[in-house]
Amino acid sequence: MNAVKNIYGGNDPRTLPAYPMVEAARYLALRPTTLGSWFRGGNPILAADRDAEQLSFFNLVEAFVLKGLREEHRLSMQNIRRAVEELRRLYPTSSHPLAQLDLAVLNRDLYSDRDGLLVDASRGGQLGMRRVLELYMNRVDKDPTGATRLYPFTRTQLEKSPRLVSIDPRISFGRPVIGGTSIPTAALHDRWKAGDSIVVLAEDYDRSVEEIEEAVRYEAA
Repeated sequence: MNAVKNIYGGNDPRTLPAYPMVEAARYLALRPTTLGSWFRGGNPILAADRDAEQLSFFNLVEAFVLKGLREEHRLSMQNIRRAVEELRRLYPTSSHPLAQLDLAVLNRDLYSDRDGLLVDASRGGQLGMRRVLELYMNRVDKDPTGATRLYPFTRTQLEKSPRLVSIDPRISFGRPVIGGTSIPTAALHDRWKAGDSIVVLAEDYDRSVEEIEEAVRYEAA
C-alpha cells in the first residue's frame, strides 16, 4: 500500500473522492437518491467530498454494508446511526468503522450485546443479524487498516453470487474489473452489446466463460 500511496502524493487512495454518487449507486445496485440520503447528513457515513457528492472507496464499502443492514434486515436508520456512533467512540481511529473494522469486531460491538443497538428480536435477533452481516462482509477483503477490495454481488440471489467481479482502488482507478485482472467489466459489456459473444470475449481476453458471463451480468443489471 505504501507504493500506491506514493503515486497519490502520500494519500491513501481508499480515502480519496473517486466515485460520483450516481456511479457509486450503479455499482451497488441502489437508487442514487437512496444512497445520497445516507451521506448528506454526515452520519452514518462521512462522504469523502460531501459538497461535490464524491465518495471514496471506503465510502463505497460502507454503503455496501449499510445496504445489507437496511435491505436484508430492515434495520432503521436511527439504530444504525446510533451503532456507528458507538463504534466511532469505541474505536476513535476508525472514522469509517463499517469499512475499517474486521468482522470479529463488528460481531462483538456492532450488535452491542450491552445495549442491543442493532438487535431486533422480532426479526431474528443477533443470529439473523450475524448471518446478514457475514454475507456482506465476506465480499470485502481487508488488511489491518481496513477494506482493500470489494466483490459486489452479480446476482439477485446473493448466496449464489460468485466473487468474480472486484472493485479495488489500486486497479483501473477503482472501477469494476474481473477479479485478479485489470479488465474493466464495462468494456466487456460494451463489446457484448455490440454483438460479440461470451465465447469470443473469453477467447480474446483469455478468461473463463464464467468470468465473462458474471462481468456482463453485473453490468447489465
